[in-house]
Amino acid sequence: MSALSMLSVVVITKNEEKQIAKCLETCRFADEIIVVDDFSTDKTCQIARKCNAKVYLRRLDSIAKQADFGYSKAKGEWILAIAADERISFKLSQEILRAIKSKEYDGYNFYFQSFLFGKALGSTQTDGQVRLFKKNKGYITKERIHEKIRVKRGKIGQLKNPILHYSYPSVFGVVEKFNRYTNPESYLAYKRGERTNLFKISVAVPRVFFWRYLVAGEWRDGKRGFILSFLFGIYHLLWQLKLWEIQNKKGKHKFHSVHYIPKA
Repeated sequence: MSALSMLSVVVITKNEEKQIAKCLETCRFADEIIVVDDFSTDKTCQIARKCNAKVYLRRLDSIAKQADFGYSKAKGEWILAIAADERISFKLSQEILRAIKSKEYDGYNFYFQSFLFGKALGSTQTDGQVRLFKKNKGYITKERIHEKIRVKRGKIGQLKNPILHYSYPSVFGVVEKFNRYTNPESYLAYKRGERTNLFKISVAVPRVFFWRYLVAGEWRDGKRGFILSFLFGIYHLLWQLKLWEIQNKKGKHKFHSVHYIPKA
C-alpha cells in the first residue's frame, strides 16, 4: 500500500492497561497503530501488541519529544494522534477516511465529547484540537503541559463527529489526574512570578465551582455537572495550595513531571 493512502495512529502510554484495549479497538480502521510506551509496569504493552499495535519503548523526557518519536515511526502520510482514554466512533472513523481522501486540507480539528463515570455529559467541547494531520505538515508545541498540535503552512478543516473522551472514569481517577497535573502547573506558575495567599486559597473552590456550574452552564448536566464543577474547584484548590507550598520553600520545590495521558 502506498504511503500516500496510509493512516497511522499514534498513542503515548504509561500504565494504561485498563484503557488501551478499548482505545485501540476503535482504531482498527487505520493502516497501522503505533504505541510509544514509557516503560509501563503493567500489561499495557502486551495488550497493545495483541491489538496489532507496533510498540516502541522510550523513556519519557517530554511529551513533545515522545510524540515526535512516535510520528517519526509512522509510515503513513496522515497521522491521527489520540490518547489512551479516547475512543473513535464508527461515524468519526468514516468521516476521517473521507477527509483523508478529499485532500482538501492539511490537518483537521476535532471536537470532544466528555464522559463522567461512564456516562456522556450533555455538552460537547467546542474549542477543538488538531489531531489529524499530514506527517510533513504537523508538529507538537513544546509546552510542559497541555501540548498542542499545529499545522505549518497548511489549511485546517473541522470534523463534525467528536472524539469520545473518557477522562473522568471514577473519583479516584479524577483526583489522581488532578494531582499529577497540578504539580507542574503550580511550579510553572511560580516561575512566571505568580503568588497566592490565604484569601485566594479560601475562595478557590466556590469561585471555580460557580463559574463552571452557572456561567459555563454545567448545570445542564444535572448531578454530574454539579459533581464535575465541584471537582474542578478542588483542582484549583490543589493548584493554589501547591503554589503556596513552593512559596514557603522559597522556590526550592522539586519539579514533578506530568504524563500526557491520564491513567484510569
